[in-house]
This record gives sequence, C-alpha cells and structure tokens, in this order.
Amino acid sequence: MAYDAATGQVVLFGGDDADGYLDDTWTWDGTDWTEQHPARSPSGRHHMGMAYDAAEGVVVLFGGWSGGLRHLRDTWTWDGVTWTRQRPVTSPSRRGSMGMAYDEATSQIVMFGGSGDYGDRNDTWTWDGTNWAEQHPASSPSTRFSMGFAYDSANGGMVMFGGDSRGVTYHRDTWTWDGSTWTEQPRTVSPGRRSHLGMVADSTSGHAVVFGGMDLRGPYLADLWGWDGSDWAVAIPPRLRATPDSGPPGGVVSLEGKGFGGYEAVTVVFVDSTGGRMLLGDFRTDATGYLVEDVTIPATATAGEQVIVMHGTFSEVTAKLRFTVT
Repeated sequence: MAYDAATGQVVLFGGDDADGYLDDTWTWDGTDWTEQHPARSPSGRHHMGMAYDAAEGVVVLFGGWSGGLRHLRDTWTWDGVTWTRQRPVTSPSRRGSMGMAYDEATSQIVMFGGSGDYGDRNDTWTWDGTNWAEQHPASSPSTRFSMGFAYDSANGGMVMFGGDSRGVTYHRDTWTWDGSTWTEQPRTVSPGRRSHLGMVADSTSGHAVVFGGMDLRGPYLADLWGWDGSDWAVAIPPRLRATPDSGPPGGVVSLEGKGFGGYEAVTVVFVDSTGGRMLLGDFRTDATGYLVEDVTIPATATAGEQVIVMHGTFSEVTAKLRFTVT
C-alpha cells in the first residue's frame, strides 16, 4: 500500500487471504475504496515493496512472496490507470518484506534488506525510474526483514528501525541513510524490539512515526512513537493517576499509568520527604503502554504530601503524582 500523489489516492495491491495470494488493485480516495481493473497486473503476492516515485509520478512495486521458495524480483509501476512491467538491466535478488521508500533528497527510491529464498539480506539498492543500482555503503545495518522504513524530510534522509533476522532475533536499533552510507543512531530512547511494524513519514512534522508491530515474545504491540531526527519519544503524553489520591500508611492504592512503551517494564517508587525512595513494585504495561496496578503505601510513610513516580525502562518516560499520606 502506498500513497499516489499524482492522483491523490492511496493504492493497495495484493496480499493474501484464506484462499491464497491476491492480485487485485484498489484505491482509497479519502472516503471510499474502489476496485480498479487494469489491463495488466502483477501476479498474486504479499510482502512486496511499494513506494511512490515522485520524480516519475508513479507507484513502484518490487518483489514479494507467493508461497514456498517463490520470492519474486519483478518491478512494476502504477500510473493511476494500469500496471506496467519494467525491464531494468540490473535488479535486486528475489525477496520480500524489505524496506522501501522514496528519498526526496536524491529523487530515488531506496530499498534495503528483506528476506529471500536463501536467507535474509542487508544490501542497499536505489531505483532511478529506469534501473536498479546496488549501493556499497561504508557501513550498513545487519541482515533483517519486516523493519520500519520511511523518509525523514526534516533531516533529508531515510530512517530505519527494528526488524527481524532469521525469525528469531528482533532488533531495536535505528539507522539513517544520507544518500551514500548508513549511520547507526545512538540509542538513548527507543521503542522496544519489534518487527512487522507500521512506519510512515508524517508530512506535518516531517519526521517518522512508528505504530505497533510484533514483540519478541509474540504478542502484538499497539504503542505509538515519533522520531524527531535524533531521538524517539512516545507520542502519547505520560500520565499517572492514583485512586484514592490520599490514604494512610499501609493503605492500598490503585495506580493507572499511560504513555509508556508497549510491554515495557516500569518501576514504581514512593518518594518520602523523610524516608527517601521506597520501591513499590516493578510492573509491565500492556500492548498500548497502559497499566493498572495496586500498590501498598509504605508502613513508614511520613504524614503529608509525598510523591509517587513511575519510570519506563527503555522509553525513559517518567510520570509523577502527589499523594497525601493521612
């Protein structure tokens, strides 16, 4: 699925359902879906790469998977009416689940990695409207597929996050592409390890946004993150609420926390004006970064206004509230 700026519509192609691999084309105009009936069409597949080529005014589709050892390596373009098979002189090897997006700075589509018939990839290719060219950067991310991949217009380059290697290793590293090489960004704060995530460029901010994905333990995530060009931040403002918000030492309080990472470990601490910091517990959020847990106010808590702090281990998000000990 990709946005076709030439027609002002989103284009969706293929996928799979219970009956097999699909080869239908649909467009979304902001209100409704319309099935298209082009004269020609790629074969049924899923996990292909799709991106809008602004220099040529067409949507570009590459590769994908159609079952078994049947990864594809064909290139097609959509002009708003029909699909056209391209015949480049050079082409990437067979693969699916690659990262693929348009680089506004170089007016080329950039493709990275993916999973092929005989393993995962970490090669970088560019499409100039006619031909694919393999790039040979000085540094490169490790092999992976199903990563997040988008253009960061505020910083003039591609940004890539996470992904899966061999189906057993999920990543949480962030890399940027400047048109000639890849650079790993320092991991001060970042989403948790994941693959199969949604990642798009936000035209309002110019940065990239990540939603959900699959975590290493298997459950699906539903947290939202934003990339500001140098670091990640949870897009939902953190909030901590206590019910009740006052009570005696030894009393039980229900804490509700929001705005953390999905399945993130969080530490809850009671900060007492006399006794200092006292651990109330270590917990884990749900897929959306939300949690509700009961904690016990320390028996030695000092009467008066104190503070409860909830801190995320990898998002570095901290939420505080004032609690009155009666």
